Amino acid sequence: MKLSLKMNDAKGLAKLAAALAKIKLLDKIVLEHAGTKLKSGMQHTIDAQTEPWVPLSPVTIARKGHSDILLDTHVMRDSIESRYHGGTVTIGIHADAPNNRAYVAGLQEHGSPDTGLPARPFLMPTWEREKGGIMKLFKAELKF
Repeated sequence: MKLSLKMNDAKGLAKLAAALAKIKLLDKIVLEHAGTKLKSGMQHTIDAQTEPWVPLSPVTIARKGHSDILLDTHVMRDSIESRYHGGTVTIGIHADAPNNRAYVAGLQEHGSPDTGLPARPFLMPTWEREKGGIMKLFKAELKF
């Protein structure tokens, strides 16, 4: 499909340029809002402890002093970020997080059969729970 537009009117071109800039800004705002919503949702998934995760072993509970999963120091939970860059938003623990936090988050999300670590996902369950609302947000905000 091809769209052609001819305008010899400077005012018309200025209006078109302003409308396109507004759409681009709105796109950024909506993506940032969606990212913030997903970030909060992921943190809530960890805080709520309601996912059907495999419980910690008695040895781990004794070492930690509690049975909360993914909540020792809150460092990983607090490492979840929403970043907007160039028309894209990414949510999660990014590769540049210190101390291999992204790697550890990946192990938690997917598990590690080699070490016997069960999967305790917090990223994808949040997406599955929130995606309907995110799609409604996009549809409502990007109407023009």
